[in-house]
Amino acid sequence: DGRDGAGGGKGVADFIGVFEELATLAKPTLAVLNGPALGGGVGLAFACDLRVGKADDYIAFTEVKRGLVPAMISTYIVPQLGPFFSRELMLTGRRTSLQRLYEMGAMTKVAESEAGVELLVATLMDELRTSAPAAMAATKKLIGFVATHPHAEAMAEAVGVFKASLRSPETLHGLEAWRKRQAPDWKPFRLGSKL
Repeated sequence: DGRDGAGGGKGVADFIGVFEELATLAKPTLAVLNGPALGGGVGLAFACDLRVGKADDYIAFTEVKRGLVPAMISTYIVPQLGPFFSRELMLTGRRTSLQRLYEMGAMTKVAESEAGVELLVATLMDELRTSAPAAMAATKKLIGFVATHPHAEAMAEAVGVFKASLRSPETLHGLEAWRKRQAPDWKPFRLGSKL
């Protein structure tokens, strides 16, 4: 209808655009949940590659309590939580602790305190810095393809991605560092990345 807002076409498109940007960004994304996450906040977290937070914080889909549908965010959440657990959470609006999500494999890590969460973030960032930027980007894209295509198509795509990676400067650098028993230095490959 052209209105700019939650009910308008442009508002919805902008809302979806934020989620899509996070989900498809070539660099790894990390959501740090700082307190309860509700509705769209949960969608933002699930659009990211990695998630950390305090074990006793929670998520909730309170939309149904207001007559709303967690529509757009469902496209990021349902594939990760599965239909059964998604129904439980989205139909009841029940609070679910980050600890429970971690036990289900829907959180990367949880900590007991804010200081613990900060340590988790620092550790994950250190781990990401040891990975080649273009290889991470190709891996993210491949995971999305494999998750949404039949096995034969996924295998053909995987073979093509692997062959392309064999010719990349990153691979040559990484293999040379391995041969010399050194850690590869990915800084020159980041092109302004802040990782």
